[in-house]
Amino acid sequence: MIPCICIDNKNKPQIIPDHLWPKEGNQYHITWIKYHAGQGIQGVELNELRLTEDCYPFNSYALKRFAIRKEDMGAFMELLAVCSGKKLNLDEILTEVEIEK
Repeated sequence: MIPCICIDNKNKPQIIPDHLWPKEGNQYHITWIKYHAGQGIQGVELNELRLTEDCYPFNSYALKRFAIRKEDMGAFMELLAVCSGKKLNLDEILTEVEIEK
């Protein structure tokens, strides 16, 4: 699991309940990185917040909503390598992810 900080929780889709939406400034843990085909973006699954079938078509949170600490980038890249067989675009991911200083 990779620690991350929510840096953008704006524009919550109405279908996602408030209790399943990340709060800006809170820390979460990324468990999986995936491509969200419905929106054409990279997404992450979080340990603390699990989107349910009721949230369809949303099944992950946009990666750009989270910052990764510089010291966690190695672990993030390792997880990315594990997930990379799932149509991930490394160049796109690296432009979407913000590194917290």
